[in-house]
Amino acid sequence: MRIAIAVATLLAANFAQAQAPAPAAPETLAQKEYFAKNHSYIDEGVAAMSTACGKNIAFSFDRTSWWNGKTEVETNAASAYGRCDSVVQIVKGLCETADGKAAVGANISSIHCAYGGKQSGFKLELSGGKLDYAVELDRPNIDEEITQFLKSKM
Repeated sequence: MRIAIAVATLLAANFAQAQAPAPAAPETLAQKEYFAKNHSYIDEGVAAMSTACGKNIAFSFDRTSWWNGKTEVETNAASAYGRCDSVVQIVKGLCETADGKAAVGANISSIHCAYGGKQSGFKLELSGGKLDYAVELDRPNIDEEITQFLKSKM
C-alpha cells in the first residue's frame, strides 16, 4: 500500500511539473527600454489622475501583449503610452465632478492596459476595483466608448 501511495505521489508531482507553464523569457534590452520610455510618459498622467481622484490608482501594462506578436510598424504606431493614456485621461476627467470623483473612488483602484490587436481585440471590464482595458488598434471613437462604459458601470 505504501508503495502504491508513493508511486501515485511521484506520478502526480511529475504530472504537475509537466503542466506548469514555462517561465517567461527575460526581457531584452529593447523591451526594457520600450517600457521604461512608455512608463516615464504615462506615470505623469497616472499621478495627475490619482491627484484629481483623491486616491492612488495603480497602473500597469500587459507587457507581453504590447511586445509579442506585433510588427515593428504596429509597435511604433501604437505605443503603449499613446493608447493606454486615453483611459487614464478619461478617469481623470470623471473625477472633475463630485459625483464622478465619488464613483471612481468607490469603483476603481487599478487600471491594467493590454494590446488587443488590430481587430476584435477591444475589451473593457470593471470588476473588484480593477479596470481591464485592451486596446484595439483601429477602433474609432474609443474615448466616447470608454466614457460611456465607465458611466454605466459605476
